[in-house]
Amino acid sequence: TPFTSLNQQQLQAVEKILSSEGAPPYVIHGPPGTGKTVTLVEAILELYTTRKNTRILVCAASNSAADYILEKLVLNGIVEVKDKEIFRLNATSRQYEDVRPDCIRFCYFEDSIFKCPPLEALMCYRIIISTYMSSSLLYAEGISCGHFSHIFLDEAGQVSEPETMVPMSNLCQRETTVVLAGDPKQLGPVVFSRNAMTYGLGKSYLERLFECNYYSRGDPNFITKL
Repeated sequence: TPFTSLNQQQLQAVEKILSSEGAPPYVIHGPPGTGKTVTLVEAILELYTTRKNTRILVCAASNSAADYILEKLVLNGIVEVKDKEIFRLNATSRQYEDVRPDCIRFCYFEDSIFKCPPLEALMCYRIIISTYMSSSLLYAEGISCGHFSHIFLDEAGQVSEPETMVPMSNLCQRETTVVLAGDPKQLGPVVFSRNAMTYGLGKSYLERLFECNYYSRGDPNFITKL
């Protein structure tokens, strides 16, 4: 039984994620309000509950979006995610007051300044949530490529391709299951440089995947539209 209330399409997407084993990436797309993030949360809770050896990294485009995923995971009302197994990684530049009081226990900080915990601590978490850019802290701390069994990339249509590659290039192996959720029809990444636009950086990795046959054809083994 699902831990969140899902419709048939969302449940099918969760089943596909659970049966995925490594490359190529699996895509969930659809307009706003179709429940892409809820579907990701369900898949994460299923993996956390049924497969004890999974290590999950969840990236979102903004702090507020990452916080939202954290809240959905720990306040779901059915699955109890242990405090010592889930971690919200924040950049040092983030204001301490910016984090809700009931979520601060999932963060690591000293003197109200957020930090990345040492490698031994990072290795113990089963779910780590961060922004795309902050995920570089994990690699810098010594998390090896392939440590995570699953990498979930939310709001993937709004993030530039180099940003998407921060978690993927540093932490992804062929065996890593990568799941992207987003809306390729929505406004893409914000790019200020005209040169960057000219050379294709205005296109998200999600949008570029749609140029491949399997994704553009809507092959259900690669993609689900909600």
